[in-house]
Amino acid sequence: MPERAFVIVEEEEDRDRQGSGSPLPPPTPIEPLIPRPTWEERPFLLSVISLGLGSLGLLVLFLGLAILVTALGGFGFFIPGFGIIIVKSSPISLSGSPIVDAILASAFLMAIGVVAYVAGYGLWHFKRWAFGLALSLAVLVFVFGVGLLTLAYGYLHVILSYYLVSEEFVAELYSAIITTAILSIGPAAFMMVYLVHVRHFFE
Repeated sequence: MPERAFVIVEEEEDRDRQGSGSPLPPPTPIEPLIPRPTWEERPFLLSVISLGLGSLGLLVLFLGLAILVTALGGFGFFIPGFGIIIVKSSPISLSGSPIVDAILASAFLMAIGVVAYVAGYGLWHFKRWAFGLALSLAVLVFVFGVGLLTLAYGYLHVILSYYLVSEEFVAELYSAIITTAILSIGPAAFMMVYLVHVRHFFE
């Protein structure tokens, strides 16, 4: 019997609160959904970067594949930007075998090509992971360019002293390394700064 009385009292208190106009607990706020930006809202330079990354990724991928095929066929290969033709009689070999150098270089280029293409695709569609991937790629390219400059001015003459190479070859090698370093540092630095500037598109 006491238990029944308790239930009746609770019900009466609830009716009293509703009748007195006591404020109900505030509803839980719902965060509004932020719509994804459309292609019409995409900045022009972001479109250029995404298309450029995708195109460059495909180019580097096919370049790496071509290097692999020609090297395994015994034809040697040529790397644009470096200006070095590596054949079986090459005076410089990092691994001791120009063929192994070709395989390693082609694998590295194909990996970079795939990453660049995926990053460009993601930037075009405003994917959050693409922002981090593209920014990381830009940082790696920037560090690569700085490393080339350090190699050219600090260690390359020491490395070349172990090989019998002509002065003309050394001059061409220096020129190719410096050119590649500048072409790496400049675009990579611009890309890093611009991606940070438009990061709100990927938040």
